[in-house]
Amino acid sequence: MFEKFVKKDTRESHEDIESLTIHKAWVLFYNSFLFSQGSQDLQKEIFSWLHHKHPYWKMDDGFVKKLTDIAEKKIPAFFASPGKHVTLTEGEKDETHTVINAMQRIFNTAEAGLITASELEEMLEGIALEVISLDYKYLITRNGRKRPVVSGLPISPQHDPFLSHLAFYGFESGSHVPEFREMWEDIVRCLRKRIKEKEFQESSSGSNLRAVIGKYETTHPGKKIEF
Repeated sequence: MFEKFVKKDTRESHEDIESLTIHKAWVLFYNSFLFSQGSQDLQKEIFSWLHHKHPYWKMDDGFVKKLTDIAEKKIPAFFASPGKHVTLTEGEKDETHTVINAMQRIFNTAEAGLITASELEEMLEGIALEVISLDYKYLITRNGRKRPVVSGLPISPQHDPFLSHLAFYGFESGSHVPEFREMWEDIVRCLRKRIKEKEFQESSSGSNLRAVIGKYETTHPGKKIEF
């Protein structure tokens, strides 16, 4: 029997190519940077998912230069305390260039035709397991993320020391970026299938997931994550 294939959206046209503006590319890059939690491999997997969904988005060298300039100016604000100005080190600039070049390479990959359903599920499961691992690293192993907090103000996700990406962006649909809301919905759908399996429940990933969600609920009174 032939394996089921997932057809890429052939409705994309020249208009869709034009829709990848510098602003949209920056929003996608920045949020992929946040979601990757420092893992370049995870960030590249996110780019691959975007490429699967939007295979006609392309980036030429001039586009990449503009995106890199924006990233170098705006990324430092993520690490800075409110009111404090910081700049990227040369090493951080090199890392930024490396990741944006990877984004260009993945987006510019020639159309591969069809992707099998199992390949898509494998991609989503890989992203889900990596997110669980990173959430566990920061919430459990390190007992919280080092984030600047402004006293007296609500804690934003970017400044939440006990933010679980899977809980907030996945189960609670916390992303405001349409492309990533869809990605997280796909991740949760895939993960919920695996959660039911005894093999997953008894695995380190299953144990880590339960620990992460427990920590997230404990540090966010009133929240209950159904998974």
